[in-house]
Amino acid sequence: MSVVQNTIKKPTTVIIIFALIVGLGLYLVRSLPIDMLPNIEIPIIVLSTTYTGAGPEDVEKSVTRPLEGAMLSLNGLKRVNSTSSEGSSQIIMEFEYGTDLAAAANDVRDSLDMVRGGLPTDASTPRLFKFNMSSLPILQIAVRGSGSDEQLREIAEDIIQPRLEQVDGVAITSLQGGRVKTVLVYLAQDRLEAYGITLTQVAAALGSQNLQTAGGNIQEGAMKYMLRTTGEFTGIEDIRNAVILNKPVGGGSNVLVPVLLRDIAEVREDFKKANNLVFINGEPGIYISVQKQSGTNSVDVADKVLARMEELGKTGALPADVSLITVSNTTTMTKSSISQVVSTALQGGIFCVIILFIFLRRIKSTLIVTISIPISILITLIAMYFAKISINLLSLTGIMLGVGMIVDNSIVIMENIFRYRERGAKLTVAANLGTKEMVRAITASTTTTVCVFLPLFLFRSRLGMMGLLFNDLSFTIIVALLASLFIAMFLVPVLGSKYLPIITQKQRPVRIKFLRAIDEFMDRLFIRLDNGYKRILAVALKNRLITILFVLGLFFGTLSFIPKLGLNLMPSMGEDSVNLSVTMTQGTPLDRTYETLAEFEKFINEEVNGIDNVILTAGGGGFLGVPAGNAGSINITLPPFSERIDSPDDIKRKLRSQFDNYPNAEFSFGGGRGGGFGQAGPEIQVKSEDLEKAKQTALTIAELIRANVPELTEPSVDFVEGLPEMKLFIDRQKANALGVDIASVGRELRSSVEGMTATIYRGGGEELEVFVSLREGDIGNVQDLNKIFVTSRSGAKIPLANFSKFEKDLSPVSIKRTNQSRVVRITGALAQRAAISDVQAKIQELMTRNIVMDDAVRVEFAGSFTEVNEITTELFIIIIISLALVFGVMAIQFESFKDPLIIFFTIPLMLVGVIAMYVITGESLSMFSLVGVIMLVGIVVNNGIVLVDYTNLMRSRGLSLNEACITAGGNRLRPILMTSLTTILGLVPMAFFPGESSQLWQPFGRTVIGGLFTSTLFTLFFVPVMYSLFNKKKKPRRAAGRGRQKSIAGSFP
Repeated sequence: MSVVQNTIKKPTTVIIIFALIVGLGLYLVRSLPIDMLPNIEIPIIVLSTTYTGAGPEDVEKSVTRPLEGAMLSLNGLKRVNSTSSEGSSQIIMEFEYGTDLAAAANDVRDSLDMVRGGLPTDASTPRLFKFNMSSLPILQIAVRGSGSDEQLREIAEDIIQPRLEQVDGVAITSLQGGRVKTVLVYLAQDRLEAYGITLTQVAAALGSQNLQTAGGNIQEGAMKYMLRTTGEFTGIEDIRNAVILNKPVGGGSNVLVPVLLRDIAEVREDFKKANNLVFINGEPGIYISVQKQSGTNSVDVADKVLARMEELGKTGALPADVSLITVSNTTTMTKSSISQVVSTALQGGIFCVIILFIFLRRIKSTLIVTISIPISILITLIAMYFAKISINLLSLTGIMLGVGMIVDNSIVIMENIFRYRERGAKLTVAANLGTKEMVRAITASTTTTVCVFLPLFLFRSRLGMMGLLFNDLSFTIIVALLASLFIAMFLVPVLGSKYLPIITQKQRPVRIKFLRAIDEFMDRLFIRLDNGYKRILAVALKNRLITILFVLGLFFGTLSFIPKLGLNLMPSMGEDSVNLSVTMTQGTPLDRTYETLAEFEKFINEEVNGIDNVILTAGGGGFLGVPAGNAGSINITLPPFSERIDSPDDIKRKLRSQFDNYPNAEFSFGGGRGGGFGQAGPEIQVKSEDLEKAKQTALTIAELIRANVPELTEPSVDFVEGLPEMKLFIDRQKANALGVDIASVGRELRSSVEGMTATIYRGGGEELEVFVSLREGDIGNVQDLNKIFVTSRSGAKIPLANFSKFEKDLSPVSIKRTNQSRVVRITGALAQRAAISDVQAKIQELMTRNIVMDDAVRVEFAGSFTEVNEITTELFIIIIISLALVFGVMAIQFESFKDPLIIFFTIPLMLVGVIAMYVITGESLSMFSLVGVIMLVGIVVNNGIVLVDYTNLMRSRGLSLNEACITAGGNRLRPILMTSLTTILGLVPMAFFPGESSQLWQPFGRTVIGGLFTSTLFTLFFVPVMYSLFNKKKKPRRAAGRGRQKSIAGSFP
């Protein structure tokens, strides 16, 4: 007894098993985490080292190069980038995707231990950082109220931040805007000179008098007391009355008079000068950024934070005039994108059901096939839960792609059972024979589709970030297809024979006249379609040579369009915000940077339509948050997709029109929310040990790009000209003679100009810095700098003018390196619909024609261009492996090399539809398109497998070659059209309906639709032609056929 027959005889058991699966799926789906994209660990480790007082070349020679050399032997290391700047070394190590970063970090520490002894003694211990996507904020919250910014900041620090950080899943919150409350000590330079004391001595004196120390324990009688010295300042008056030094009265007197801080300085509570300015919708603001813990559910954490915000307002924890407003919520796009995916999948499912009903015209038969969709999806969600895969755009895209294919197996089984019922077979017999007859074909077709995704899943680490993105997609498609096979083999025959019995016109004619007329019309329509197809197929079989030449001509003619199709790394992903970064000339003060940004904000408010918020931030920071007054940004948040007027591309185009008005500024657009994985432009690296030559070459290339390559926007060179500076040249002989050391000079100069934190004052429940600096106006020119004095080893106060001099100059530039070579980079962003492959070719031609390259200079293309080449190569290898697996599966099924070869002819022919689709839509190919091609390799052979398998069956029943081809084609026409149309129409919403983040999945849908449409036509006509060509000398096995016919005939009542 076969498995199928045994299953049909135990329908209750089957229903119970599937009911339990459905229940488990409904229970677990609530526990699946929700995120925009899969949880990706970026394989980057950063080493940061300080070497105070050293110039870039010294830092490069003494710190960066030794550290780089020590890291080169690390396993999985792909690329090393470094920046050596004034007093600092930063090394960014990029590892291969799939590398265990925890193990890599331990290897880095071991390498550091080996080289640390060779670093300069003044250099700090290198600090190690691991890049974490969780460090990106998920929420930005504005604090609004009638008070000053400083008062609002105090409320945010004391009330809001602590409450938000208590929310489960929140890692940390950070505050921007406003000024920090502090205790400011303004020293008078003339009073310091009069008393013979330096600023650093004042700071040291304050620090030594603001201490609380433990003094051990003392036993007194039966009690043991802990001793504690309470020497901390209790108020501002304590700070004013702090003794800075004791000064003798008169010459030679032993009487000492204390010099108090109030005698030489003004002390008050105030606010430190801001190093950044924040404006929200034109008003000065305070906003809080919220970061989630690694591995937590972004949507869940954001919802909890929003609930806590609402709670703060309702419980009266905040003053009545203070409110919290969400100005940026990255999970909003996550929710809307996932909602869009679900909506698109439902629309596709509805199209599938409509096609099924048109062909089957029976509610029960349609319902049986339709049931396979939700059950397959639930089984997939169960597998995702145990595989720890979140509900994200890629995993849902996999399910969405599978919706059309999920029903294929059920359609084939249902249609075959339906045919047996039309011939008069009983329910159980029809279910048994109809299923058994097609089990081998659907198993082979499902296996071939699964096989094309296995290499993509197994070799994902070779595809970099793309492989990690495709991991979830491959997993969900594989599970969904295997689930659909399981349902088709066991649930469909049980439902069709027992619980939703298949009734045809043969068993129960339609009684309602109107419906009967429609049913008869559809019958006639399908009969005409069958007959028309058979006649055309007969003509094609009689004219095999003409048919083959026509197909080959169409194929090679279509291939001629490939050079016109550009190739990109990824499709541009939808954004719900636009972020403009502005970098002014080095040395530009914060106020001037703000004025430029304010002009842009005014333009945005006047010219840009349909925006939510505009957040202006003047005063940027580097990788480790180093303040930069010459940098800033404007972030424009947009409403939901359906409510937008200007798209992100429209806004960027409007902003670009203003760039020429600011020749001293550089502009770039960052990835908006959701756009972090969007299309990036190429990176051009100019390498040379002579930085001046590298800089001039890079500037020339950038100018050529601006003038001739509009497809690459905002080209910029990362070579930063030096800051204007005054260098202090020290006469070492004089300094040594006076007993002055270089380190003391540097400390005194920095503290006199920048000020320094002396200690922390704790009072009134607050912790405030005590910040010591000279009065405004005391340091304004070189003469004032010369008056700064340093304490010698003997205690004498020596002015800087006695042993040094100042000269104006430009500070040294940063030195950047890639894989141990000095480099200057040119970067940019691709314009809409531009292809990175075309841009690179255009730039290469410009350089060849206009630049005579110096022998000491090398120019290399990097960034996304090299990634495109690398990933394309790997994808083609994966396609070859997939083809081999598909061929192997078919050869095993048919126990023949000839039949798989016949079916294989449809695989390259699918490119006709793929190329035509992209030519018509005007879109460029991307890596997602190539993954769609990989999918097609498994999909397009399915119809061929069913057709060839059925043709072999007809031949085994004694039909002649042409009769077998025509009969098999006619009998399989309806299931082939049903499976193809359900897949194609199921993907139409995915391919063409606009929506939030729809650009991400559209390449999949368009590729599959185009390829499957043409491959279906070729399967119906070209496969029978090739079958007849390959089997023209083969004789039919009539005896076997008669036996088979007899067994089938005996099955009917």
